[in-house]
Amino acid sequence: MPGSAFLPHHVLIPAAQEASAGPAQWMLVLHGILGSGGNWRSFARRVAEACPSWGFVLVDLRMHGLSQGAPPPHTVESAARDLVRLGDLLRRD
Repeated sequence: MPGSAFLPHHVLIPAAQEASAGPAQWMLVLHGILGSGGNWRSFARRVAEACPSWGFVLVDLRMHGLSQGAPPPHTVESAARDLVRLGDLLRRD
């Protein structure tokens, strides 16, 4: 499968809490067409503080922000596979 090893750059935003207690679930936050995950940093921090059982994953979709160098094809389908792969990684941690 083309691009199957690519993992997009992402930043985890949990609520400020004890290091041993992480969020019960993660929400992927996606930027607009010309954006990057960092566009949502302030918003995600506020929501994580209000809802500490949730953590937020600010994703730079392929060829955006710090997710440069993804192998082609650069399609919506490839970007969706990247997100599934990232979700699988988060479930294992």
